[in-house]
Amino acid sequence: MDLLLIRHAQTHSNVSRALDTALPGADLTELGERQVADLAGHLADEEIDAVWCSPALRARRTAMGLAEPRGLEPREHPGLVEISAGDWEMSSDDAHADAYRDGVVAGLEGRQGPIVPGGESAAQAIARFDGAVDRIRAAGHDRVAVVSHGAMLRAWCGLRVANVPVELVRDRPLGNTGLVRLRAHGDGWMATEWDTEVVEPGGEAGPAAEPA
Repeated sequence: MDLLLIRHAQTHSNVSRALDTALPGADLTELGERQVADLAGHLADEEIDAVWCSPALRARRTAMGLAEPRGLEPREHPGLVEISAGDWEMSSDDAHADAYRDGVVAGLEGRQGPIVPGGESAAQAIARFDGAVDRIRAAGHDRVAVVSHGAMLRAWCGLRVANVPVELVRDRPLGNTGLVRLRAHGDGWMATEWDTEVVEPGGEAGPAAEPA
């Protein structure tokens, strides 16, 4: 089984640099709408059997761009939402954004407790995302696109994907509509691509080959 993990397209909260993690969340910008079209074009020739997404508006709209051309209906799962910003919800303070990012990495490195004040812990976020992936995997499809959120995708990959080290999660954030390709590997997962870069078995990332 292959998973295509995709961050949603650009939103108005991305532009204002707000920590927007609660539902329903901000809508897409005009650039975000173009990003969805570009993503759909990039993946147009790929066989995708199902599309799942976070219930956030931005994720649903991004997922629809992949599902509609294939005659599919995106399926929502609450476990795919973003890691909670807690007491800092909708804050555009750069210090809060930095602390949120650093808290995600610290959670991957084993720090216990909430990532930010009033938020959830890394263990809680990973557990709910695990539940969503288990549900998706149980459906038995060969290739599934999953539209979720930047911090959530990076955190889950850092703990659940064998060749995604914490350093990759920390140093290579996913842009809007950034894509991580995973392949089932026993009971776990291996990454083959991280946002246009090939990921080697040992976790090193390098430029993907140009298409022929």
